[in-house]
Amino acid sequence: MLNLKFPFSKSNIFFRQVSLLAGGAGLAQLINVISLPILARLYSPVQFGEFTVFFAALTVIGAFSTLRYEAAILNEKKYSKAKGSFILTIVSGLFVLFFLSIIITISYIFNLNFFGLSWLYLLLLFVSIILFNIFTALYSWCNRQKKYGYLAKGRIYATIVVVIFSIIFGYIHFSGVNGLIIGSLMGMGFNVLYLSKKINLKKMF
Repeated sequence: MLNLKFPFSKSNIFFRQVSLLAGGAGLAQLINVISLPILARLYSPVQFGEFTVFFAALTVIGAFSTLRYEAAILNEKKYSKAKGSFILTIVSGLFVLFFLSIIITISYIFNLNFFGLSWLYLLLLFVSIILFNIFTALYSWCNRQKKYGYLAKGRIYATIVVVIFSIIFGYIHFSGVNGLIIGSLMGMGFNVLYLSKKINLKKMF
């Protein structure tokens, strides 16, 4: 298991928390930089463009899908209300998913692109939003519980998973599917599973 240790005094909680998050983000970014020359050989500029459009759409839609309930997870003083906000952060995405499912159906039947994405990528976007809402809830809950080590390690592990699967799918060359997008979804899914296990959802509810 990854063991992140930093040279700050245990009494200096603030610096320890900042160092954990910054260290996790920095190491994850380093892994991305190291893997970039390999990925650049496996994927074309067009595929990188598709990847950028896909995650731009996820970022925009994801901002609405949680309805900002994740803020209440951090701000609520009562445990019961924070837990309710945790559930709402996940469930709130159903409204966005309902409308997105209609768009996917129209795109599939009439062979139309929305947001510059085909029906297949819209379907992957559907899955991404589900993962995004769950991850956002878990991330906010870990912040509330000050489990910064979980967040740092989760980010590093997820980045490793993204790189590995992106390279694998790059070599396999699945027809009509962008391996960069699939790899990123695998990483997000792994992070969700990791954080879910660490905070022990069964015990929480």
